[in-house]
Amino acid sequence: MLTIEQAQIDDMSDVFMLAKKLATSYEVNRLAFNKSFNCILNDPKEVVFITKHDQSIIGNYLGTIHTTFFANGAVAWLEELYVKPDYRGFGTGMTTM
Repeated sequence: MLTIEQAQIDDMSDVFMLAKKLATSYEVNRLAFNKSFNCILNDPKEVVFITKHDQSIIGNYLGTIHTTFFANGAVAWLEELYVKPDYRGFGTGMTTM
């Protein structure tokens, strides 16, 4: 069964491993990631969700919320989305969003 929940501090290591797999142009530095993860968890305009399959984290979504003129208010922007290869093609990414 797939579940979606907001990431918590205890999810940091699992999300770090997913971020390393997502990165193709940059090397994800653990110390910088830890600092960013903590900042994101404490910023009301940023959010990290995780998708779990039977309690294992299989994907993550990082988004930001910002105000726009065209929408007359706040919109969400998808910054990063990663789903483990074995779970792709089944709507897992769409479930995350």
